[in-house]
Amino acid sequence: MQDDPNDDVRPEEENNSPGESVFDAYQPNEIQYVIDEDGFPTDHDPPGESDVLPLTPENMCCMAQPAKPGVEALPRCEHYVRQLVPIQDINNRKIMRRMCSHPMFKTLSGAGYDLTDSAVFACEARVPPDPTSLAVMDARDARTEKRSQNPKKFRLFRTEEEAKAGKHTLAEDEHE
Repeated sequence: MQDDPNDDVRPEEENNSPGESVFDAYQPNEIQYVIDEDGFPTDHDPPGESDVLPLTPENMCCMAQPAKPGVEALPRCEHYVRQLVPIQDINNRKIMRRMCSHPMFKTLSGAGYDLTDSAVFACEARVPPDPTSLAVMDARDARTEKRSQNPKKFRLFRTEEEAKAGKHTLAEDEHE
């Protein structure tokens, strides 16, 4: 009988049948590598939706922004830094690290803020400033300010009468 690598983290329960544990449901596939057009190996994603947003100027405002109607093109942010580095313990594999070197976002040890596999939709610290980013953030601030003028109050706990009546969501309370 082979040792199960999940035995040390699987809760000890009686009648632990297949399908009842998260470890039974998770079946990772082997990563498949292919050589990309640029000659670098890259992992091949199976068909389906990705949970990582594509790297585009719309999803990363730090990148150079193309001209749009009424808005001129912008160079990339002066704080946007990229490094092509090897992946530790994997031969011949490299990863592009993206960071923000703005002093406001640095850690106590001086490391830049890691943007790899992240999206930055708007940034007020961008140099040169992005008018589209500023407009997006101003609109969100205005919406938040408007909401804070008439806050919705709700209780965290329901009364015994409400529990007996079957009320359990804020939505049900709002419709009365």
